[in-house]
Formats: sequence, structure tokens, C-alpha cells
Amino acid sequence: MPTKPFIHLHVHSHYSLLDGAVTVGDLVDEAVQQEMPSLALTDHGVLYGAIEFYTKAHHKGVNPILGCEAYIVRGDATTKPAPGEKRKRHHITLLAKNNTGWKNLCHLSSQSWIKGFNRKPCIDKNMLAQHSEGLIALSGCMSGEVAQAILAKDEEAAIRAANEYASILGQENLYLEVMSNGVSGQKVIQDGMNAIAQKTGLPLVATNDIHYRCPGGHITQDALICIGTGQRMHDEPRRYKIDSEELYFRSSEEMAAIFDAESQEYRSTTEIADRCKVTLDLDSVHLPSFDVPTDETPEKYLHRLCEEGLASHYGEITPEVRDRFEKEFQVITSTGVTSYFLIVWDLIRHARELNIPVGPGRGSAAGSIVSYALNITRLDPLKYGLLFERFLNADRISMPDIDIDFCRDRREEIIAYARERYGNENVCQIITFGTIAARAAIRDAGRVLDIPLAEVDKIAKQVPETQYKMTLAESIEQDPTLAETFKQSKELKELQEVGLKIEGMARNASTHAAGVVITDEPLVNFVP
Repeated sequence: MPTKPFIHLHVHSHYSLLDGAVTVGDLVDEAVQQEMPSLALTDHGVLYGAIEFYTKAHHKGVNPILGCEAYIVRGDATTKPAPGEKRKRHHITLLAKNNTGWKNLCHLSSQSWIKGFNRKPCIDKNMLAQHSEGLIALSGCMSGEVAQAILAKDEEAAIRAANEYASILGQENLYLEVMSNGVSGQKVIQDGMNAIAQKTGLPLVATNDIHYRCPGGHITQDALICIGTGQRMHDEPRRYKIDSEELYFRSSEEMAAIFDAESQEYRSTTEIADRCKVTLDLDSVHLPSFDVPTDETPEKYLHRLCEEGLASHYGEITPEVRDRFEKEFQVITSTGVTSYFLIVWDLIRHARELNIPVGPGRGSAAGSIVSYALNITRLDPLKYGLLFERFLNADRISMPDIDIDFCRDRREEIIAYARERYGNENVCQIITFGTIAARAAIRDAGRVLDIPLAEVDKIAKQVPETQYKMTLAESIEQDPTLAETFKQSKELKELQEVGLKIEGMARNASTHAAGVVITDEPLVNFVP
């Protein structure tokens, strides 16, 4: 075994939608199994998996290197190409050295989607220059600008591109990326990068461009690509296909056999990993401050609103009501969530003023007399013996959870009001990912294998739809008829194999039906 482990710095998960074929958890588990102390995550143009990766890696004792394989264009990414014009996109691998680097990654990723999107989320060199602090860059795969110039046999252009990136990021923060994973043309790039390294003084670094966990994972990746492109797996050679079966999580021994363990390419991986230490604060709450319309403090304003609400609901405020209210109010103020209650109260108040239907309240919030006094909920917790402690507890401090139901047809008006009230950059809806469940796995596999739809649909319907989402493997194990169905032909055996492989992978991203985030600073300071 090499004296130093190899560190993978160019890694894709299933958040590289319909291209990466491995979950974040499996990547971290493989790093643990391979005794690699650090690991990067560099999905295509996105930071979707960054927080999940960060938490799971820390939990398993692996140093998470947060990164992104960005798409970079020449010129101004915010200017749309003329009709018929094709703008060349190059890849560049960006890694956060520190918290400033993470913040800049968030800015670059956000700008690539908001300002630079043109079929792909793109940045330009001016954007990179503005947000280069705290970043290390690898020159990218064979779609990188330097590699493309080498393949075009234009060494002068390759040196010019390398020097330009070095001037943007700093000479010490750019590495010339080399790979040897079975893709045609990589030997030419490797030789060219060696020559450029000698002429520029830039260091080399080896990567393997991971897209799946184990050998054989190329079948899963191939199926996902076919799902994304609407092609058939057996339509070779007419369709798009990755020209390699080696984009898996290679061991240190395997990488040392390709790039000598004493070579600069190999040693640079641990050097970079040692320089990358990001510490994310996942505990602090960034509540926006509520702008009180009077000269009262937020606490006094909330107290007065509650007193008015209690008088309206109860008429006479009995000792029982007073005692319950004062205990709740003390917990709310001591746990620092006064503004939270005022924000929620204000949103509901605004909705009712506009005659937007609002639900009566549900969940543990119904146990709060403060929520009732503010008309956030419409149920009297004293009448029904509901407990406040299930909602908010001073001994177990966590953000209270108030479930609010706004009319589906007019919820956009509430989101618009939140943007106006707290700032457009401080409010956004959250993402959700559609993953391939058991029935969908069979249908998607059947489509890319070109099996008749009626036959695939019949098999898919044999997978039970229950509240507990049964996996395809569980369904086959528990249903002998389904298991026998897959044994009927070579075609159906392949359907089972591909279905099992793609199940659980992220298929698409969309806007969550309900989740909205409001912060005290522009969101891009915290998340992409």
C-alpha cells in the first residue's frame, strides 16, 4: 500500500442529475472503507449535495472538500448568444479551501443559474475573478479549456489559458488536472499537461472523474444517460455514450499503479486535501428581524398583540389563561424566537386582509395559547388539553414548527409579500428532488431497454404501492410471482438488473410545493 493515501478530488454523485450514478452516502462509505481521510464532491454545475455530503462525511470522520465542476464560457456569461450561435463551454473543477471559498462557491453557483444560464448554468472569467478568494482550481477534465487546446495541438493557447487561470486564482491555487481512466485522448492530454507544467511552473494533479462506486457501475450511468437523452441502451453506436468503464472509486493502490505514488500528480492530492478545511455553521439561526411599526421592542409589541388576542378570545382572562400565557411567553422570549412569531403572525394577517384562505392550524403549534391569541391557530389549547411543550420546550431548544396552509391558488401573493417585506435576496423557495422509486425504476429501465410498454407496465403494477415505499429488491423477495416474471427471458433479467441499479437515484430537480426560506442576510451568504 502507498505510504500516503490517494485523495479523490473530482467526484460526481447522483446530484449530477442523470449522469452521476452513486449516492453521497455510498461515496462517503467508500472513502471510509478505502481509509481515505478526505474526499471531494464536485457535481456538474451545482452544489445540491454539499450539505448532505458535509454532514455525512464529518459523521464518518472524513474531511469533506466542497466543490463543483463549473461550466465556464468566454466573454460575458450574462449575455445570451445570438440565435444560432454556439457558445463553447469549458469545465473547471473548483474546490473551497476555507469558509471564504465556500461563500464564493455559493455566489458562483447562484450566478451561474440566475445570470448565466443558457441550457447549462454558466460562469465567466470575470465572475470567477470576483469570487476567486479561498478557491483552488483544477484545470478540468478533457472538456477543460487547457485540455481542449492540447487536443487541438495548440500549445500556445493551452499555456495562455493556464496562465490566465493562474493569474485569476493565484499561481499556488491552480493545478493542471490529468486523468487515465480509459477515455480516448487522455494520454495526449497527459503528455501535453506535463509539457505545460514544465513551461509554467504549475503543479500537476491526478483525478479519476468518479461517477459510480464500483467496477460495473458504468451500466447504471449508461442507463441514466439514456433516460436523460431519451435514447435506447442498445442503439450503439448511434447514441451518446461515455467512452469508459473506469469512472469508479479507485483505491490508492490502483491510482498508485497508474500514477506513481511518489509522482507530483499523486502527491498533489493530499497536498490539496490538507489545504481544504471548511467549517460550516449548521446550528446558528438567521432569523430576519421583524420591523415593529411602533416604537416598542419586539417583545413588548408581541406581548401587546397577545393581550389583545386573549381579550378577544376569552373576554375575561382567568388565572388559568394568564398563567398559561405568561409561561409560554417567557419560553418564547428566552429562546429568542419572538421575531419568528411576529413574522408568521404578519404573513397570516396579510393573507386574511387579502381574503386569501388560511387553514385553522395543525400540528404541535395548536398547543400554544400564544399562537391562538395571535390567530395563527384557531383552536383553544386549554379547551382541548393541548400541551405547549410538544411545540416549544426551553430544555430542548429548537426552532418551533408552525404548519400554515395558504390557498394553493394564491400562495404566490404571500411569497411576493415576503419578498417585499424582507428583501428579494433574502427570500426564496427551496428545491426538491424526484428520485426513482421502484415502479418508476422498472418503467424507466423498460424504456431505455426498448421493451414494449404494455409488458413493462404490467410488471410495474405488480410492485405494491403502500404507505411504506417498498424497494424493488424487497418486492422481488416477497413476491415469488414477480421474481419468476423476471426469470422468463434474458430481456426481463436485464430489466430487473437495470431497474435495481437505477432505483433511488435522483432523476430531476423542481421547486418544492411549500418550502420558503427567509433570512436576515442575502441567502447566497449561506447557501447556493
